[in-house]
Amino acid sequence: MLSQFYYLLTFETDYFFSAVCIVLWLLLLFSAPIFLRQRRGKWIFWPGIVGSGVLAILLSLALGVVKTPHGLSATYYGNASWQPSDMKLERYFADGKGGRIDRFIDFHQNDFNIEYRFSRRPFSVIWEGSIFVPFESAYLAVRSNFDTWFSVDGRSPTMQIAAPTSLDIGTADARPYLRKNQWSFDEHRNTNPPMNFVWAIDDDPEILIGIPEVADYELLIRCRSFHAPGKPAQHIQVMLEKEVIGSVALREGWHVYAFPLPATLIEKVGIGSQRLIFEFSELIRVSDVNPDSRDRRTVAAAFDTIELRRLNSASPQTETTIMLERGLHTIQLRARSMVPDPFIQLVWQDDSSKTPRIIRSDDLFPKTSPEAIVSTYSQERVLLTITIFYKTVLTIWWIGLGVGFLARPFITFVWRKEAVVMLAIGLLAFAIRFVFLLEMRTLDPDFYFPTPGSDHATYAFMARGFFRGYWPNLTHQPFYFSPLIAFYMIAVSMMSGEHLIAVRIITALLGSIGVIFVYLIAKKTLNQATAYLAAIFCVCNSVLIFYDISLLSDPLVTVLNLLTLWLMLKWNDHLSFRITVMLGMTLGLTALSRGTIALLMPLFFFWTLKTGAGSIRRKISHFTLLCVVTAFVILPVTIRNYFADERHFFVPTNTAGGIVLWANLNPSSNGMGGYDPQALQEARNRMRTEGTTFGDEVQRFIVEQPADFLRLEFHKLKLFLRGYEVCDNWSYYIFRHVSKILRLPWLNFVIIAPLGLVGMLSAYRRWNALLLLYGFVFVQLLSALIFNAASRYRLPVVPVLSVFAAYGVWEISARIRQKRWATAVVLISLFVVMYLAFNYPDAARYYERNQGHPMPFSRVLRYWDLFYTW
Repeated sequence: MLSQFYYLLTFETDYFFSAVCIVLWLLLLFSAPIFLRQRRGKWIFWPGIVGSGVLAILLSLALGVVKTPHGLSATYYGNASWQPSDMKLERYFADGKGGRIDRFIDFHQNDFNIEYRFSRRPFSVIWEGSIFVPFESAYLAVRSNFDTWFSVDGRSPTMQIAAPTSLDIGTADARPYLRKNQWSFDEHRNTNPPMNFVWAIDDDPEILIGIPEVADYELLIRCRSFHAPGKPAQHIQVMLEKEVIGSVALREGWHVYAFPLPATLIEKVGIGSQRLIFEFSELIRVSDVNPDSRDRRTVAAAFDTIELRRLNSASPQTETTIMLERGLHTIQLRARSMVPDPFIQLVWQDDSSKTPRIIRSDDLFPKTSPEAIVSTYSQERVLLTITIFYKTVLTIWWIGLGVGFLARPFITFVWRKEAVVMLAIGLLAFAIRFVFLLEMRTLDPDFYFPTPGSDHATYAFMARGFFRGYWPNLTHQPFYFSPLIAFYMIAVSMMSGEHLIAVRIITALLGSIGVIFVYLIAKKTLNQATAYLAAIFCVCNSVLIFYDISLLSDPLVTVLNLLTLWLMLKWNDHLSFRITVMLGMTLGLTALSRGTIALLMPLFFFWTLKTGAGSIRRKISHFTLLCVVTAFVILPVTIRNYFADERHFFVPTNTAGGIVLWANLNPSSNGMGGYDPQALQEARNRMRTEGTTFGDEVQRFIVEQPADFLRLEFHKLKLFLRGYEVCDNWSYYIFRHVSKILRLPWLNFVIIAPLGLVGMLSAYRRWNALLLLYGFVFVQLLSALIFNAASRYRLPVVPVLSVFAAYGVWEISARIRQKRWATAVVLISLFVVMYLAFNYPDAARYYERNQGHPMPFSRVLRYWDLFYTW
């Protein structure tokens, strides 16, 4: 019971209540008019909400001052021997030599495989420091696929070897220990007994084998050579690391070959996971021996099993767990990775718990004197307990205030028919997305661990780094990617723990809230019938459903854009301090996610000057406040970027703009982010020799090759308008092939784009009220022409085009009801012409390429399947 209570009084709990309090505080602050209108509302609002919130901030700041440094001192090496190397590490470590503080040891594959120079290569780490055991006793252990040596209080280290002493090659269990790209695929033969094996396709392939201690061993290898008639027998030389242990001529058929490994050799090489290296006399192409074969592999020999057999009696086994009593203890953990996907956790278990837990940062301290730790630790724990207790009470109190003061207005609003329908539409959108999320758990192999190198893996990596202590010093350069998605993942993790599925659920919820904003925007600018239809269009849009459960930034960008548009419309109707501040904060967050919203600001300024409520002077003052609040939101990122690099560059948000601009505007660009690497190298060479920038390179392309530039822009325009979903990081069509939900006849861009353009044309009489939406569509098109026209980058325009598409349907139906047949026929004809012009040529070409015969014209009626030609 004591241990369970102890686990509640942690910095993790403080993070949770801090995040909850921030959300509640912002909601209560923006509900100020409701409080101030009621009796005694001022006394409750200013001291009770504002004052108590400020006190919570002061307590958090005091805790930060008193807080003891937590985590273990870590030193990373770019080799597997804990030796300094010439590998440049200054980008990833503050000291440039691999040193940092890791708050706790809980790293999975992506934490090591992304952004590091030693990614997927052998490396080693030494963690040192102290651990405080708050229980009567605790059992410490290491879970990992590293070789580890774990020592406590200077005792003999507990050793754990990752690689096994025997391998059944050709099975999934053995694959991690075979060097990538040196071995072919796993093969199986139904012999008696059944046999698994793998062909070596490199002339010096490697296998990891575990050596538990210094002793005499015999290495047994069962293999067969690939023999070409008339050629000498295949020779193999076997080495343990760089030490030769024997060579032999391989005979035809399967045989077991034995090689001695004396203790003197093991002592020289070292214990742990070591490389067995096989050098073959030659590689033979299978099709050269058998001309009828379609096998183009070059192979040397097939391996079945490898076993390291001890020749003398084994020494007593070392305990894999260490028992510690209450108090402060020094620890050292030496770990080295020889496998491509390393993971490691430092865990403990007390007598009252049934399962081991990750040792959190609260109980880990960097390498320093015990006296320094003890002198501040007790003060920290007392202040932490007070802070958590205060924030808990504050959370309960603020929720009570919200229920007491806001419940009546909320119930009054909800009981309106319109609110019930809005809520039902939002719940339907979330239900569809949640069911799709559950389906994707079994379909997406990257659902829990994104593939290294992808955008969503990098975002998750940055968020995880925040909790482990090496972020924002992740790189000592300005942010490369837009940082908001990482901040968003951090905020969700503070409330729900480090579970990517929680991020996906919250993103799906935000996508559903975005549907409600679509309704509000359509109602404000057009009419209620159009608003209901536009919301339904977004609920049933398969592309929105697909991206709304992803870890990419695009769903967040889409919701923020919709919130920005709605607040702009509100701001134009009624100037108020509250709306101005909310719009400024939203614009700042939107700029931190994707800065293209800045292109809309000039139009918004002049539109509000002409049509907005209030005097010109008041509008300009509010617009100035709007810009100040927006800059204030962006400012922390700008300051971090300025001090992140010793050259002190001024980078407002991130640095990817230059390379992304060039990647999509150069002679080799395909309009979807692809380009010729040789062209990039040539551009970089000119930038070094001539002092140019990526912007200068783009200008050179436009000026010197205007015809190619216009051809590229026309190609991007076609990509933007056609219904095909161009893949970038996440393929819609791959998952549509296996998903039962995505295969349903949902709406998609195939039909939304032409119908939306019909709606834009038919709403021209309302251009003054709709100018902001027209401008937004134009800005998104301009962004695609300047940057990338892939599916995920045009996602923000889908809800706004859905508003116009809904109006197009409403306009056509209205003309039919009014019996204005000519207008209705013109609008329907425009839709059909654009539908065919945007989609039919490419769809027919894809169909014929994949199916081998021309596409039947009747297939154009299947808009949901038009580009799905597998």
